[in-house]
Amino acid sequence: MRIKDSILLVICLFAVCSCGGGGSLDAEFERIDHLCDSIPEDAIRALDSIDRSSLSGKDLCRFDLLSIKSKDKAYVVHTSDSKILDLIDYYDKHRNEGHYAEALYYGGRVYSDIGDLPTALEFFQKSLDEIPDDERYLRFRSSVLDQTGRLLHSLRLDSAAIDYLEKSLKIEIQENNDYGMAFTNSLISSSLLRHKNIKEARRYIDEAIRISSRLDVSDRQTIQVEFAEMLYEELKIDSALLVIRSLPSMVDSITTPYCLAVAANIYKDAGILDTAYMYARQLTKLKTPNNKKTGYKVIFSDELKNYISKDTLLKLMPEYKQTIEDFLNTHEAEQALIQNARYNYSKHVQGREDAERQLNSFKEKVWFIGGFVILLILIILIIVLWHRYRKSRKDSQLMEGFILTEKLKDEIEQTRLKSEEENRETSDLTYSIKAKDRILEDIENLKKNDPYGLVNNKFLESTLYVKLKENAENKDEMCKDITWTQIENLIKSVSPDFDVYLNILTQHQISGAERKVAMLIKLGFSNTQIADLLNRQPATVSRQRTSIAGKIGCDKSAVDSMLVRL
Repeated sequence: MRIKDSILLVICLFAVCSCGGGGSLDAEFERIDHLCDSIPEDAIRALDSIDRSSLSGKDLCRFDLLSIKSKDKAYVVHTSDSKILDLIDYYDKHRNEGHYAEALYYGGRVYSDIGDLPTALEFFQKSLDEIPDDERYLRFRSSVLDQTGRLLHSLRLDSAAIDYLEKSLKIEIQENNDYGMAFTNSLISSSLLRHKNIKEARRYIDEAIRISSRLDVSDRQTIQVEFAEMLYEELKIDSALLVIRSLPSMVDSITTPYCLAVAANIYKDAGILDTAYMYARQLTKLKTPNNKKTGYKVIFSDELKNYISKDTLLKLMPEYKQTIEDFLNTHEAEQALIQNARYNYSKHVQGREDAERQLNSFKEKVWFIGGFVILLILIILIIVLWHRYRKSRKDSQLMEGFILTEKLKDEIEQTRLKSEEENRETSDLTYSIKAKDRILEDIENLKKNDPYGLVNNKFLESTLYVKLKENAENKDEMCKDITWTQIENLIKSVSPDFDVYLNILTQHQISGAERKVAMLIKLGFSNTQIADLLNRQPATVSRQRTSIAGKIGCDKSAVDSMLVRL
């Protein structure tokens, strides 16, 4: 008996130790998870102290998800999708671990930083669908709603953005989160102000100002800049001047461009032209085309044109022209993103509405039965009234005939307008199809003269191509001194109609990320080389190549040959 007891004791001790080891790691991950929300820098340091190479399976995926989360909370910009896609796939297959919705959310955050906004929006919406309807997940739901609203606001889908932000605001009020309430109110105000709904926008910004008194100085100053813009839109220039006066030198670096733009316009309209010029000139020295455009717009305004010397204006004119061109190029790419995002958003809304209709089928049947009973009662009442007021029936019939006639007129007019609209759409579609057919026919003719579809020698001999080739051969990411504008200019110098033809072939449905892949294919780079240059997974590039082929309407194997000849 003693031997059996000893063996049993050893087995029990081993089981306890094994469970204790796993439990302690789970407990450490939970502690780090809480640190992500409070002190993300400490969470990053805690993860660095864990040997990642010693982890596998569930623990490795939890480690990687916490790594992405902690860096996101610490405002570290995501640059690669190499880990998040594997995590989403893992947690989709292991939903019992309870992190699938969170993985989808951080998929949205990663693609938002990378610049693929339609994909980011798709992940945010999937995350919302997966969040359990439970009080414990309210703060997380609010975060996803807020990020979705901010993304829709960036895409200028303001009506949809306000809907998501209002839902987030209700949760923030319920949770008494001052920071969330203040900045969600200010963002709703900004969306309303963009559509000149000044009265409603003022109501939200006033609430943001009231709550901001409980925030730290930096956050409070950011909201004060938005309040100054509101006063400016209300034409209360003197009041706006008092609010904005000290802010440009005090706000943080993130808010500085926005603050300079607001200040430049306020000082211009206030007649303080030297200060307006100073702030506008600071804007023109920033990197982003939108900020530069705002600065030059103030400088070349009627108020400042007579204040600034002609020599200075002539000197600034070429810079202004280049800024406008850069802005238009960026704006064109943004419009393509917006169109794609609108399509994804409407597709998601349609799917959600279909699901809601299925869930509410029983209620609809109840309403139908109730409506039928009410209708039956009304018919009985009408019959009773008809017998009592037989004399007035003729007048009633005449009135109903008149109403019916007017309704028929309206229906005929609506049918005519709808027919005209359909004819216009058919004409536009026919033109688009003919243009696409002409391009495909030209490419087929080129194949006869150039059966091998070789990359143009002008590309191969360019300095820019040599740099890209070196990076690709070394499996390095694209050099920081190489910009997409330079690549576009190189392609335009040889194939000036490449971008126009690409939009026609894809019916303007190509995304920004797919456009970059198409340009690198045009230059003759392979899947693996493109993945290295863009710091993406080869599978991601392959999916984008397949998507391009599908939008053009050709086989995946033929898309390289087609783009080289385009």
